[in-house]
Amino acid sequence: MAASGFNETVRYREELPPGCPPKAAEEIVGERICYRLVQNAPPRDEDFRSQRALQPNRDFNISECQVRGLSVFMQSADAERAATQNRNLRGTKVAKLTLEQGAGYIQQTGSRSHHTWWPYQAFDILANCEAME
Repeated sequence: MAASGFNETVRYREELPPGCPPKAAEEIVGERICYRLVQNAPPRDEDFRSQRALQPNRDFNISECQVRGLSVFMQSADAERAATQNRNLRGTKVAKLTLEQGAGYIQQTGSRSHHTWWPYQAFDILANCEAME
């Protein structure tokens, strides 16, 4: 299945622009543990909305494809660091996600272990997520 969206039978959690996920993104086929900053413990569905869904009229300094994905970290320490050092993220909690085949596409998009994840609509995020202490 091509990452460039040529397979129209795949439905993503949110509508993606053409060519998204990018060709450099990898389809998740094996288990991967990652971490996401969330507002709620335990996490709720609204903790897994893209920046575009949360702020539909805002101009971002990154690609529209990335704006419509979800930020995750491959290292919990990087998620914790972001939560304490970024004033917009203070007060967030770290949730652990287990991504497996059928979770969607992922690509490293930032420094350290920051990745953007484009989840498939059918992937049950909350069943594969837990709040960390």
